[in-house]
This record gives sequence, C-alpha cells and structure tokens, in this order.
Amino acid sequence: MKVSKVLLVLSLVIGLVMVAGKAMAATSALEGVPGGATVVPFQASAAGLGTIINFQNVAGTEDAAGPSSVAPQPMPTATPSTPAILVHCKIFDADTNYLASFNVPLSPRDNAGIYITGDGTNIYLTSLGPEHFPITLPGAVGLAADANGLQIGYLSVAITASDDAGYAGNGNGDPTDDPNLTLGRWMLPSWLMVRYALVDTVTQSHADIN
Repeated sequence: MKVSKVLLVLSLVIGLVMVAGKAMAATSALEGVPGGATVVPFQASAAGLGTIINFQNVAGTEDAAGPSSVAPQPMPTATPSTPAILVHCKIFDADTNYLASFNVPLSPRDNAGIYITGDGTNIYLTSLGPEHFPITLPGAVGLAADANGLQIGYLSVAITASDDAGYAGNGNGDPTDDPNLTLGRWMLPSWLMVRYALVDTVTQSHADIN
C-alpha cells in the first residue's frame, strides 16, 4: 500500500526546508550521494508515523584518495583495507532548537540503522542492529507534536573521526579513540551515505524518500 499523498507532500516540503538553508554542509540525504556531513529530516507521531535512518560507511568505494594504509584488513584478505569512521548526530526540532546528540561508530563498509517513533510528547530512538560497535542512543527526547499531531525535526550528521592515518587515526580499527576532526582544519572525507524512509506502522505504508 502506498503512503498517502499528504504524507508524501509533507515529507518533501520538510526535506526542502531542511536542506535549503545556507548553513547546510557538504551534502544532503536528499541528494543520495556520499559526503562528510548531511542533514536528515524526520517525522513521528502518536498515530504510528515514524522514520527509519540508515548510516553507511562507503570508504574504499567512494574514496578518491584510495584505500586506507593503516586500518585492519577485513575478511577476505583480498579486500582492500578501509577505515572505520565515527559519525556524530545532533537532533533538532523544526525551529532548530537542540534536543540531544549521539554517536554512530561504523566499521569498514558498515551499516547501522535507527528507528524514530513518537507518542505526541516524546520521540524515541531505537537501534535496528545488531551493530559492530554499540550505539548509545538517548532515551526519551522531549518533542511536542504540532497542531497536526506530527513531531517534526531533523538530524545534523557529520563524520567527526576516522581511523585512517590521513586523518590522524591510529589504525586500530576503533574510530572512537581517534582525534576529533572538528577540532582541526580538516576537509571531511566523502565516506558517509545516509538514507531515510517514512513508515506508518498502522497502515503498513511507507515512503522511500532516500
């Protein structure tokens, strides 16, 4: 069953608003291309609306500089070595008020997913694991529904550490113990792909946005 036209229009309008601002960095989830940072809109509601967000480490396939020379070899050993990365996410409401933050560590060629749901008062983030690295998500995050019953906001997402030596990484396969790239003058690598989809658990409908 296809999602309603109203839901599609709302999601597209939110997406356009979120990515049109002059503060947007590097790329957008709406563009469907790898980048070092992005903005991802979400919606949730007590009526069953939620948002699934997928994070993918594409280093090695999109890295113009070539594979990492220090990251541990994944199996099989014929696969080129690629770096792990740390992705930092900040949650904002529709008025850009900061709500919470969390990290998503990604091993080489890793995928991780979260599911955002709501009850009209709070939103809840659930991991869609299993993950290679544990993801510590915030608990209930206060976000009141609007007049239409929708809890609307966005995630600001950026790579903040890399296990690659080219980004001061130590090459031990763990991106959580490498230097924070935002503290230096680094051009973020285009190793991150973020996708999202709106889902409705009541009608079993979905909108594959990106």
